[in-house]
Amino acid sequence: MQTPANPAQRFARIASIGCTVAALGVVLAMLFVLVTVAVPRFGFDIAAVFGVAGEVTPLSLPQRAIGAALILAPSGLALWLFILGARLFAGMARGRIFDLDAARGVRRIGWLMVALAPAGMLAEVLGTGALTVLAGIGGQGRVSLSFQAFDLHTILSGLIVVCFGHVLAEAARVDAENRSFV
Repeated sequence: MQTPANPAQRFARIASIGCTVAALGVVLAMLFVLVTVAVPRFGFDIAAVFGVAGEVTPLSLPQRAIGAALILAPSGLALWLFILGARLFAGMARGRIFDLDAARGVRRIGWLMVALAPAGMLAEVLGTGALTVLAGIGGQGRVSLSFQAFDLHTILSGLIVVCFGHVLAEAARVDAENRSFV
């Protein structure tokens, strides 16, 4: 495959690839939700995911639905992140690079990255609590919370992306100011 000689065409091609990757993320996230909810045998043991398999009775459909909703909530944030990424790359493919909309898009992606770790932790707390209260053996509930290095890496990476969005916004302002002098 031949690389376009025009820098704008090369950039548009790279941005189109980014848009395709983000769209693939959207499709995979939606497929994950569909398989988890619609095809239980291909799904997973919700009690095992929350680490309460030996502490609960077999889950009823409403209890399984509550557990699945809590597991899928962070996936909803990831789906939103992929959609924003696809929109951002689509705008860049059209030549909208150093503008305030692109900067806002980058910041939104960063804040969603920051939110992913706490959303996962909150889902874990609510999931263990809900399942052990609703289906627990012995009538006692339990809450579990864990914070792992990956959570910290996700939060810090998201903050770096937010900072980059602020830098991109300032670059857009400087670019607009420079164009006004020409």
